[in-house]
Amino acid sequence: MSISYDKKYAFIVEIDGFARAAFKTCGELAIEFGESSIREGGKMIPHKEPALASIPDITLTRGKSNDKDFRDWTKEVCDMVAGVGGTPGDEYLKNGAIVQLDRDGSEKRRYPFYKAWPKRRSVGDWDNDSEEFQIESMTLSIGYWEEV
Repeated sequence: MSISYDKKYAFIVEIDGFARAAFKTCGELAIEFGESSIREGGKMIPHKEPALASIPDITLTRGKSNDKDFRDWTKEVCDMVAGVGGTPGDEYLKNGAIVQLDRDGSEKRRYPFYKAWPKRRSVGDWDNDSEEFQIESMTLSIGYWEEV
C-alpha cells in the first residue's frame, strides 16, 4: 500500500465577503482539550476524561496591497467595541475555509472555520534599506473548525 503525503504550499483561504483572500502563509488549525481526572477509591490509576476545549488563533499573512477587506473588517470590529455605528451583535463574525489544492489546482480537502473575527492586524514594519515587500498579517480568533 502506498501512502500519499499532502503538500502544504498549495492552498487558498476563503472568507465571507472578501473579494480576494490570497495569502502567503496560514497558521495551523488545531484543537486542544483539557483533562479532568479523579482518583476513585484509592485506585492507582486515575479516571481521566476530556475537559474544556480550546481552539488556538490562526494567523494569515500576505503582501500589503490596496485590497481593503482586512482594514474594513478590523474597523467594523473596532467600531463595535467602541460602541460606534450601531449595537453590538454577531455581524462582525465571518465564516471561511482553508482549501487545500492538489497539484493540478483542484480542491483536495476543505477545512471550514466559523465565527471568526480579527483579533490582531499588522501592516508590517518599514525599512529604507530593505528590498522586501511589505507584509500584512491578521490573527483570527475562530469559534470552531472542521475537516470535510
